[in-house]
Amino acid sequence: MSARIILSNSGWLIVGKMLSMVAGFFSIALVARVYGPERFGFLSLALSVVALASPLLQLGLNSIVTRDLVNSRGSRDVIIFTVLVMRLISSAFFLLLWLCISGYLSLSQSLETYILILFVAETFKGGVVFSFWLESKNLNKLVAYGQMLSSVSVSALRMFAAFLYVDFYWIVASYILEAAIMTFWLYSVFSRRTGGVKFNFSWPLCSSYLRTCLPLIASGVTAIVYQKIDQLMIGKMVGVEAVGGYAVASRISEVWYFMPVMIVTASFPSLLKKKNEGEQVYERFLETLFSLLALLGFAAAFFVILVAGWFVPAIFGDDYLASVPILIVHIWGGVFISMRALVSKWILAEDRLSYSLVSQGAGALSNVALNLIMIPVMGPLGAAIATLISYSIASFWVF
Repeated sequence: MSARIILSNSGWLIVGKMLSMVAGFFSIALVARVYGPERFGFLSLALSVVALASPLLQLGLNSIVTRDLVNSRGSRDVIIFTVLVMRLISSAFFLLLWLCISGYLSLSQSLETYILILFVAETFKGGVVFSFWLESKNLNKLVAYGQMLSSVSVSALRMFAAFLYVDFYWIVASYILEAAIMTFWLYSVFSRRTGGVKFNFSWPLCSSYLRTCLPLIASGVTAIVYQKIDQLMIGKMVGVEAVGGYAVASRISEVWYFMPVMIVTASFPSLLKKKNEGEQVYERFLETLFSLLALLGFAAAFFVILVAGWFVPAIFGDDYLASVPILIVHIWGGVFISMRALVSKWILAEDRLSYSLVSQGAGALSNVALNLIMIPVMGPLGAAIATLISYSIASFWVF
C-alpha cells in the first residue's frame, strides 16, 4: 500500500485529532500564561500521576478489541459490553483507591483535589470502547467528529474561563466535561448504527482478555513511567515551578504525536490483512509505514528547532524562556516515539507481547536511572536528555 493510500485512510482521524490538539494546545497555553508556572506545574503533576495509572484503567485492551472486531472473533455485542463493564469497574476501583490513600500521602490539598478530578474524568473515558467498533468498520470520520466536538468546545470554554480568571479548580474540572461529551457522542453514533448496547456480559471473555492483556498492561505501565516519571522526579528534586517549565517544553514536543498514532491506528486493520496475504506483501507494507513515520519524526524535529526561540515566549510568556533549550532536546524523542507507534502494532500482529514488556521496561529503567543522575546536575534539561535516551532505547536499540 502506498503512502498516499495510508494517509487517505487515516486522514479523518488526523484531521480530527489535529483540530483537537491545536484547540487544546492554545487553551492550555493561555492557562499556563495566565495562572503562571506554579499552578500549571501542579496541573502537570496531577496529569502525570493519573497518566501513570492509565494503563491499568485502560487494561491494555484497545488494540486487542479492534483486532477481534476486525477479525470477527466473537459477537460484537458481547465484546463491546464486556469491555465496557471491565473499563468502568477498573475506573471505579482506582477512583475509590485514590479516595482511600490520598489522605495518607504528603501532598498539597490542591494537588490531591486535582488528581481526584482527573480520575473522575478517566472514568468517563470508558466510552472510548465504542470507537473501537467504529474504527474496525473504517468509520474514522465519525470518531473524528466526536474529537472535534468535545475538544474544540471545551477548549473554547477553558480559554473563556482563563480570561475571566476563574478559580483554577474549574479549569481542571473541564477535563471531566471533555470526556463526557466524547463518550456521549460515541455512544450516540454507535446506537444509531447498531441499535444500542446489548447487555450481554461474558465471564469467559473477560477472563480471556485479562490473561491476554496482562503483558500489555505491564508494558503500558513501564511506557508511561519513562514518558511521565520525569515530571514527578523534577517536582520532587527541583520544585513545582520547574515542572511547569518542563511541562511546557514536553507539551510542545508532544503536540504532534497523534499523527503517527493515528496513521498506525487507521492502518492496523490493513496491516492484519497484509499479514495474511504473504510475507513479502506484509514486509513491504511495514517498510512503507516505517519510512513515512521516520520522515514525520525528522520533519517535526527540524521545524521545532527553527521556531522554538520565538514561539515559546510568544505563546506562553517570558516566564517560560527556560523551556526553549529543554524543548530543543526533547523534540528529538519524537523520532523514536513515531517508530514506536508501529512497533507496538507489529508486536500485536506477531503475537509477541513479551517484546512489549521487555522494550518498555528497558526504557523505564534507563529513564529513572538517568534522571537520578542528571536532574541533580543539569535540572530539567538533564531530564530532557534522559528522556531522549530512554525513548531511543525502548523504540530502537532494544530491537
